[in-house]
Amino acid sequence: FFPPPAYHPIEHFKQLPANACSTIFVTGLNIGTTEAGLNEIFGRLPGFVKLKMSKETGDRPPVAWVEFSDAKFSATVLDTLSSVAPGMRGEFAKAKMGSTKRSDAGNGGA
Repeated sequence: FFPPPAYHPIEHFKQLPANACSTIFVTGLNIGTTEAGLNEIFGRLPGFVKLKMSKETGDRPPVAWVEFSDAKFSATVLDTLSSVAPGMRGEFAKAKMGSTKRSDAGNGGA
């Protein structure tokens, strides 16, 4: 897909947005996108932990949740996602992957 640019946690954010989360929610995936393909893309990025992908349902394309070690890494990916992977869109997830509480969304639940 795309070669990973030099990823460093975003330094220009003086403070992360209030909704910052170490998990990002990714949409705009093509029908036929595979979890292995997404692992190949995101797995090369610093801070990557894991991802989970939904199954396609009829004509509805899949979506994915991608977990990074902290919100600075996920913010870095969101800042550049649309320019390096046209069509993909991302946003901070409502909660950290595996958590049901918004309070666990940031860096290690802090």
